[in-house]
Amino acid sequence: MALAAQIVGFAALAACVTSYQFKTYRMILLLQVMTTALFMAHFGLLALSGIQAAWTATVSNAICLARNLFYYLTRGKHGPFSEKTAAVLKPAIFAVLLIVFGIATWSSIASFFCLMAMVLYTVSFSLTDPQKVRVVSLIGIPFMMIYDFMTGSIAGVLNESIAAASTVVGLWRYHRKDPEPASDRSN
Repeated sequence: MALAAQIVGFAALAACVTSYQFKTYRMILLLQVMTTALFMAHFGLLALSGIQAAWTATVSNAICLARNLFYYLTRGKHGPFSEKTAAVLKPAIFAVLLIVFGIATWSSIASFFCLMAMVLYTVSFSLTDPQKVRVVSLIGIPFMMIYDFMTGSIAGVLNESIAAASTVVGLWRYHRKDPEPASDRSN
């Protein structure tokens, strides 16, 4: 079961690394839906092989899968709320769900690191600017890497390492250069 978990984790790794190389919010989020589903299966298999702390990531990834799908389907829509209220309300609801179910599946301090990462990822994917998605995701990566070490997720550790590098590359590739000030331009 542990070998199957790592194989599924490597499939999730491939989807995650690919996601940060897209320029549009839509494509990043779509690939993250796939990544989240695969990591949910990965940690579920680790949990079934006896690693109790992996239940937190299994449940968190299920919530994040619903979150990613919800964000994807409600892009640009805010229902009865103002756009600003909806932008705060959407991630807040999922953050609360993550915390509640994180406490319910708590098995060790490892759960704290998973929850911190998942809440940061929730905030990042509520943003519509791909650069901001990348920056906030980059902040969550160290928390998830610690969790991955603690749960023995080889694919997870590699994922966070490669995702960090891939995110930095995405930040660099798509960073916006300010136009040259008029006084610096040569005639």
